[in-house]
Amino acid sequence: MMDNVHIIHSRGGKVMEERKGHNVWLDRGRRYLGEMLVDPPGETQRIKYIGLGIGSKKQVLTATANSVPIVTSYPAGFDPQATAGNEYDHQYPIAPEITTLERPIRLTGGVLPYPGAPGDEWLFLPPPQRFDANTLLGEGVIQFSALLDTNLGDILYGPFFEMPLSEIGLFLSGAVTTGDPYNVGSMVAYHSFVTILLSPGSVVEFRWQVRF
Repeated sequence: MMDNVHIIHSRGGKVMEERKGHNVWLDRGRRYLGEMLVDPPGETQRIKYIGLGIGSKKQVLTATANSVPIVTSYPAGFDPQATAGNEYDHQYPIAPEITTLERPIRLTGGVLPYPGAPGDEWLFLPPPQRFDANTLLGEGVIQFSALLDTNLGDILYGPFFEMPLSEIGLFLSGAVTTGDPYNVGSMVAYHSFVTILLSPGSVVEFRWQVRF
């Protein structure tokens, strides 16, 4: 299976590590794709946002993910399946069923535990802010891109001096970017990856290709 999710972690202009893999389309995503193929389309929403989290079985830095202040602000067990925080598996997304990120994290905002504060920003915004969802790479290929820059205060702010990223999701335009960490019913595709530990100066580029 061809890799379609590419994650590049840099610091000081130097590439530190990369992750590549293939996403899974969730039940909501398969319904979305099917409804888009009828004429006229039965679905009016479009893929618009990227969200990040610290859950999944690929989370190898569990001690970090479960340390203060991270665990205080992003505690396990608040996802729809009430998991232990490291159970989601994109290769077997039905036990437990994946419908959201397992432990979503804020791009910016406060430090309150889920659901946080109304102004907390949980998803990358569309152009011209942080997320480009309109790059055509060829016939039948669309690339969704986002850039995370801790130098601008992304994710690492206040008490957070590191963050162990391990999951990512694509969300529909009906999702809300602030005030709702899970956006139940809006995530259509999911991918988990071996932890990337963000620290001051980290810049992460996300490239997610969808092929038809």
